[in-house]
Amino acid sequence: MDFELSEEQRAFQRVARDFAAAEMAPHAARWDEEKIFPEDALRKAAALGFAGVYVREDVRGQGVGKALVVKLIEDATAQDMRQMIAVIGDSENVGSIGVHSSLGFHMVGTMRAVGVKFGRWLDVVSMQRALGRGDADMP
Repeated sequence: MDFELSEEQRAFQRVARDFAAAEMAPHAARWDEEKIFPEDALRKAAALGFAGVYVREDVRGQGVGKALVVKLIEDATAQDMRQMIAVIGDSENVGSIGVHSSLGFHMVGTMRAVGVKFGRWLDVVSMQRALGRGDADMP
């Protein structure tokens, strides 16, 4: 079995490392100290293909996050993807966990205290949802 990365995977890895070194690392300590949510840096990351769903604080609780996740599910299903994984960066993010649960995601597990943000330990919650035929047969 070959565990070497393809050239495409190595290129993606280089982009990720370069981005993290240039756009994230130099500012991370200040962002944490000043409790800054780095929206501009995250938008740049999303443009490169490193994305999550972030909903602005002033529109939370209005169905925006749910609408975005529904669209992601529809698009992934249309591309014949079979599984979707949600990685939620805080076990206290009951809004995100609730949205994912309401859309058929089930809890896979919680990794405790895997990072520090704003002076407190954060858990990472993993959730999963089958898409289309899921694992009913081989793709």
